Parts: sequence; C-alpha cells; structure tokens
Amino acid sequence: MPRIRSFTKEDIPSVSGLHRRVFGVRNEYGGEDPTDLLQSSYSTYFDEVFLNNPWKDCATPSLVYEYEDGRIAGFLGVVPRRMVFDGSPVNVALSTQFVVEQESRSAGVGIRLLQAFLAGPQDLSLTDEANHPSRRLWEALGGRTALVYSFNWTRMLSPLDYWMTRIGRRAGATALVKPARPLTRLVDGLISKRFPDRFRPDGSDLVEQDLTAELYIELMQSLAGERRLKPACDAAAFNWLTGLLSRNRLLGDLRGVALNTPGGEPVGLYLCFIKPGGESTLVQLIARRKMEGRVLEHLFTDAWKSGSTAVTGRLDPQHSLVISEKHCSFACGAPWTLIHSQNRELIGAIDSGEALLTGMEGEMSIRFIPPDEPASPETHNNCP
Repeated sequence: MPRIRSFTKEDIPSVSGLHRRVFGVRNEYGGEDPTDLLQSSYSTYFDEVFLNNPWKDCATPSLVYEYEDGRIAGFLGVVPRRMVFDGSPVNVALSTQFVVEQESRSAGVGIRLLQAFLAGPQDLSLTDEANHPSRRLWEALGGRTALVYSFNWTRMLSPLDYWMTRIGRRAGATALVKPARPLTRLVDGLISKRFPDRFRPDGSDLVEQDLTAELYIELMQSLAGERRLKPACDAAAFNWLTGLLSRNRLLGDLRGVALNTPGGEPVGLYLCFIKPGGESTLVQLIARRKMEGRVLEHLFTDAWKSGSTAVTGRLDPQHSLVISEKHCSFACGAPWTLIHSQNRELIGAIDSGEALLTGMEGEMSIRFIPPDEPASPETHNNCP
C-alpha cells in the first residue's frame, strides 16, 4: 500500500526531479534538462536544509508519499525551529517545498501529507509563503491564516524607475528598461524634489555597527524581550541562516547592521538585501520601542544611497503605525502566513501581533535557489 514516511538522503534524486518537473525549474541555460549543476544545487539544498539543519529532529522529519513500486508522488519539507513562548521553550515546525505530482492530486496525496505533518508533536506548525490552494487546504484541516503576518509593505524611492522595472520584468522586456534608466532617474529626481517627504528619506544620525552573531543575540535579548513568541537564538543558527540567505544574490547583497545613537545606545538592527537598481528586500528589523521610525528611516536612506528603487518587507504588526506614516503601500495575501496549534494562547499571541515572525524565522531564509534563477515564493507551496 502507499505510505507516508520520513524523507532520507536516498530520496533526494526522486524528490528533486519531482520538484523540478512540477515547478518548471530551469537549468542555468534556461532549458528543462537537469544539468549537473542543477542536480548538484538540488542535492546540496535538500541535504543541508532538511537533513542537516541546526535543529534537525527525528520527531519532526520531512515527509514523502511513496507508492508500492517505490515511486515518490509527494514531498513536504519540514525544518524544526526552537522558539520561546512566554518564557518557556516551544517546538515549531516550519513547512516548505510542499509539492505533489499532477497525476496524484485527485487521490488526496497532498491532503494526507499535510494531515501527517499537522499531527506531529510540534507545538506550532507554520508556513509563511503559501499560495491560495495551500491556504484553503490548511484551513480545511484545522489550520488558520495569520492575517496580521500576511501583509507586505513597499516604500518607493524612485517611483518611475520602480514601475518601469516591474512592468519590464512582467512583460519579458527587461532589456529595454536599462537604456531608459537615465531618463527615468532624471524624472524621478524631479518627482523627489516636488514630493520630498514621500520619496526621499530624511537621512539618519544613527551610527552603524557590523552585525555579528554575538551582537545579534545580545540585541535580540534586549530589543525583542517583550514579544510573547520569539526565536531562541544561538550563534550557530544565526550563521547558518545568514549563510543560506547570502547565497540569494539575485535579491541583492545581504546587509546586517546594528544601530546605535550618537551616544552609543543600541536602538535596533536590520538584515536586508540591498539591490541597486531594484527592490531592496527586508529580512528582519527589530527596534527599541519608540525608535522604530528612526531605524526604518536609516534603512530607507541606506537603500536610497545604494540606488534601490524601493524597499519592501513583511509587515511586523508592532511597526504598522510607524510604517504607515512613512508613505508605504500595503498588500495582503499570497504569500500567506498559515499556522496550526492546539495551544489557544499561542494562537492568540500570533493573532494579536505579539510574535516575532520575520524572514529569519520563515521560508525566506530556506528558499531553493536554482543556478542563475531568482527565488520566488510561488515555488515553495504547490498544494493539490
């Protein structure tokens, strides 16, 4: 009979082939054939992320759906995470790369995989780059959508350049955008002079410091102390996560910054992909209460000076008022943040925005990066 079992190293060739076919992942030449480089990227990714992550736990493994003949028809990746809720440790299972072959979807393979995952021993099940079908399936099986963590914001810095780039990318005409950039930047300069409060950052007097693992842990303890749910930090986990993130060069260069007042008082930190000529993407921002605006303004200034057209990020509910004052636009859904737990207090803390759930805690840090291909949230959850 078909069975659901733990994912093993021997499954990597079959699962990577399934993932490649269903998501249409291209090789470094833009073709469909699985080149040696693409196969190597898959092998390294599945082994490092699902079999050898810093929190690996046999009680919450990644799952495969296997037919009697040994054929694998579905995969659900699981990365355990350690977090703290109201001062006590909790086990979190992060789901990603949920994929089922087309022919097996009507047989309920995806439903069975997700049921097996949600029935695990973890205190909280989480996924945060889910598509619409995944959201409907989670909710049908007792999960829920964390709406306050499903909003994204965008702060435009060069509006014409921003929209020209987006339109060119969607129309497959990115080669036409670059020659027009001198003109768009000239117009953007005029727009910024006309509306300086909306598009040009005010600047910052905060003092930067390189964000080491030790400093990150120290600042997390002092700046995120009021959050009811937050990650349990250690240097090995920080280095592992930032190492994975830094490989996603198409999002930009990962920049980690700790910020102090001119007098030396720590006030915040951020991890952000800075991308000249494109959108800078925030991974995580933490700030001392009532200092959120100054930390955000430093981030916007950093991106603006680097030539970014905009800064985008997931909304932290505790920063919502400050971000709205910074002329940011908001969008909700797809990707969705989905949660499941038997602990009502834990669910309540998330629903009320008292959790620290950022790109460091979610799927952004563990995306699969094909050779010379961008990582898209749509390639993480393909629910039947």
